[in-house]
Amino acid sequence: MSDDGLSYKSLHSGRPDQCGALCWRVTGSGVEVLLVTTKTSGRWILPKGNVKRHETMHECARREAFEEAGVTGRIGKKALGRIEYLKRSLGRRLSVSIFQMLVTAQEDDYPERKFRRRAWFGFAEAAERIEEADLRALLLSSLEQDRLPTARPGSQIIG
Repeated sequence: MSDDGLSYKSLHSGRPDQCGALCWRVTGSGVEVLLVTTKTSGRWILPKGNVKRHETMHECARREAFEEAGVTGRIGKKALGRIEYLKRSLGRRLSVSIFQMLVTAQEDDYPERKFRRRAWFGFAEAAERIEEADLRALLLSSLEQDRLPTARPGSQIIG
């Protein structure tokens, strides 16, 4: 491990420690983002987690979105970006590749439903609720740079 707490894997192989999903949907009032709470502190975050052996990064993001938030949909194969955050339980920073997912279904029964809350927010409110600076910046830049579709019929994912 390096002095700044990053794992050798994320510093030298280029592969992030984790994957995450920026889950979104189009409603009559615009694009909404799905956030979930952490298991321990209840902070609002995007669904994210560890990559399993023989799993691509975007497959990991799709799996985490279902496990943590109960959503499925069309996921981009190209990452929107990469963030770092402090994993408090480990006491070190982790690198996470974030993939966008257009949500097409939301289930009431999913693996982590008893441990997390989930809620839909507009971009501005989602950004206000997220404490991690890197994640907030990625969310806002995705909107500002028009990297996610606006509320229009036939919205598509990027990548």
